Amino acid sequence: MKRRPMRLASIFLLFAVLLGGCGLESTDSTDKADLGYGYNMVSAAAPSEMTVINSQCSDGENIYISGMSGGGLPRCYKVLSDGSAKKLKVPGTVEYIYGLCYDDGLYMLCGDTPHSWEDAQGIQHVNEQAEYSLSMILFDADGNLLKETTLAGSELQDGARFFSLEKAGDKFFAMSGRRLVCFDSSGQELDNISLDNSQFLAMCRRGDELIVSCFNFGQDAFGCELSVIKADDKLSITGIYHSTSSIVSGLGITENGEILIANEKGVYFLKEKSGQTEPLAMWSEMGALMPEYSSVIPYKDAYIVSAPG
Repeated sequence: MKRRPMRLASIFLLFAVLLGGCGLESTDSTDKADLGYGYNMVSAAAPSEMTVINSQCSDGENIYISGMSGGGLPRCYKVLSDGSAKKLKVPGTVEYIYGLCYDDGLYMLCGDTPHSWEDAQGIQHVNEQAEYSLSMILFDADGNLLKETTLAGSELQDGARFFSLEKAGDKFFAMSGRRLVCFDSSGQELDNISLDNSQFLAMCRRGDELIVSCFNFGQDAFGCELSVIKADDKLSITGIYHSTSSIVSGLGITENGEILIANEKGVYFLKEKSGQTEPLAMWSEMGALMPEYSSVIPYKDAYIVSAPG
């Protein structure tokens, strides 16, 4: 099946100071483009003060990035389509930004520094507290702070390092390595999924449902599992894909609702009914330096593949 040529862009942190944009643009209109061939790369620098980028999202026109400055202060920028960047004003009480998502406004999961975290040099830090405070902040399209909501619930206050935020329907989801927590717009925890012998890797939204990736370490179900989570009164999980040969580190959704998966080899379309994959772009053909991307974000006629860190 022939697909229209498309560009694939990426945001990732290189040596803690370079925000690399892999603009993967097809150089011809042959069938090779459908198999991940014929792409080139372009690069763009991150705001100079940022040394760590831990979350990215897009409103379709602009890109939002969050992370830390060289002095360890939380930072969030709106990167415009012309490449310029506007700093969003983060409240002084915020120590750490966990995740961003966009839905008629920019939502930011933030608060106290988590129990354990890693700086730009890869050094692990520990922050011991009896309780950790988290908030969700809503910004409008111009970057003005509209609302700040304090989150409540034991699974949200024990210092877990959440790395992804999504909004599905009228519910919000925060993901850490071992936990997926659902809460409402008032900040009240509604439900959660905790893993014992598995680890969450990534999630993305499709309409009112989530697509999640996790890796199972148990012998009976060893490998990478993709599931659909319905955001009903009680979270329900349906498995749709299993692989023992690759790790799905990144997820995304096309404009047509197709699932995109990123693994150590490239980006693929996932056919849900058959469980088969079809390549879109291969890292080896593009000279990508950091293949473990955590998200595939639609952006105009392109995609942003990002590796926070």
